[in-house]
Amino acid sequence: MRNIAAGVALSLLSVGATAVITSAPAEASSLNGPISRDEILDRAQNWVDRGITYTQTGTWASDPEGSHTYRRDCSGLVSMAWHLSHSYVTGDFMGGNAMWTTLGSINDFQPGDAMVRSGHIELFSHWKNRSDHTQGAYVYSFNSDDQTVQNPYADNNWGNRGFNGWSDLTSYKPIRRTGLDSSPGAKAPALGHDDGDGTMTIHRWTSAGSSFSRTSDFKSGSFSLGNVGDRMASGDVTGDGVDDIVMAYQLSDGTFGFYVFKSGITSLGRWYTSGPYGLGPVGGRLVVADFTGDGLAEPAMVRDDGDGTMTIYRWFSTGSSFSRTTDYESGPFHLSNVGDRVASGDVTGDGKDDIVMAYQQSDGTFAYHVFNGGITSLGKWYTSGQYNLGPVDGRLVVGDFTGDRKAEPALVHDDGGGAMTIHRWTSNGSSFTHTTDFTAPAFTVSQVGDRVASGDVTGDGVDDIVMAYQLSDGTFGYYVFKSGITSLGRWYTSGQYGLGAVAGRLVLGNW
Repeated sequence: MRNIAAGVALSLLSVGATAVITSAPAEASSLNGPISRDEILDRAQNWVDRGITYTQTGTWASDPEGSHTYRRDCSGLVSMAWHLSHSYVTGDFMGGNAMWTTLGSINDFQPGDAMVRSGHIELFSHWKNRSDHTQGAYVYSFNSDDQTVQNPYADNNWGNRGFNGWSDLTSYKPIRRTGLDSSPGAKAPALGHDDGDGTMTIHRWTSAGSSFSRTSDFKSGSFSLGNVGDRMASGDVTGDGVDDIVMAYQLSDGTFGFYVFKSGITSLGRWYTSGPYGLGPVGGRLVVADFTGDGLAEPAMVRDDGDGTMTIYRWFSTGSSFSRTTDYESGPFHLSNVGDRVASGDVTGDGKDDIVMAYQQSDGTFAYHVFNGGITSLGKWYTSGQYNLGPVDGRLVVGDFTGDRKAEPALVHDDGGGAMTIHRWTSNGSSFTHTTDFTAPAFTVSQVGDRVASGDVTGDGVDDIVMAYQLSDGTFGYYVFKSGITSLGRWYTSGQYGLGAVAGRLVLGNW
């Protein structure tokens, strides 16, 4: 680990004004209370991770909170994942109950729904192919004595983790937990705006699942975004279930500090101060993600070492400060061939985020390089045909655009002539495969710049792409592309607002 640490300072911004939080932070569900699809799947994965085994005669198993126990069988698994107050048996799920409802069709399955037939129930995770349900589905299943809960994300083999076809699925009754809360999955944008007087404003929006609405902002005291550049990212660094904004700020003494803004609206001050460290060689290559799988997001920066190599500098989050941890140091790897095309997401499907870089190669092709947990090189996951990354600029995003709980990359390419294409890939956990693209014949990417971000803004459990576009009348619009492949049009139009003062500082989060 390269030693750049000097200490941690927790002082607030010098004269910053703190806006009022208008809603309480999102928390885990309560028994029989509203619950999100993500939480349902996370609860099922908890039994996978703990190695809970099947038995109908042994002890019951606790939920993730350790406050309630459930039968260690298929119906207990679903009862636990749905956070029900009672450990129901399969026959109960065949009948009616206020805690679940019957779907019109198996085709209506979404993550966290369940399928039940006489003697057995399973928890739906995702379709093998979202556009062709006849190919089957992946599920959390729990079937026989001493078996552990089958993990639908463990590998590429079906085994007992799903249905390899349609006929078996049709024997099941599709049911859905009532009281689903989609708000934790519905992210919304925030912009870091340079006010031109040595202060800045974080402008924030909320998502209704089909449009964005303005909400309260954060207005700083003395805080120069010229010292931040595009080094602004979002993630839940406090661990309260609500996303935060992190900025890397070059200090006048040659050190830098990480500043955290809780929910994008309350300054938590400086969470880390480095030793001497110039942020210039980092460019805009700051990402914030959960690289450790502990539920806390943490920052990582990709720095050009100036000798044809690079280092990924990494930190842990304690929930109130950042601490330095081990870095990744490359062999020959020229960041000038990457630019700001760096993004993060769980592309391996192991529950921990990774770093992806798009690298221009000397033969006119490009490659995706993956760094597992930000610290282990997994090499090239994809090599293109002839493709110039120049028209992509810094517009690489990584998100789960397919709903299979593995993230995948997408590039926004300026086609010239006022057209653009979103080029997309899928992940099988060890490589990327090019898939269908989205082309817009009249969408001038120069009006977007690098203001492109990914996240689930519709609340359906699948990530989308959002772009902030400067309109000719001096206003701007947010454009949304569902799963990166279907235009949902303009979700918001501002009053007079110049995006030049934002540069590339667009992030998405559940505020």
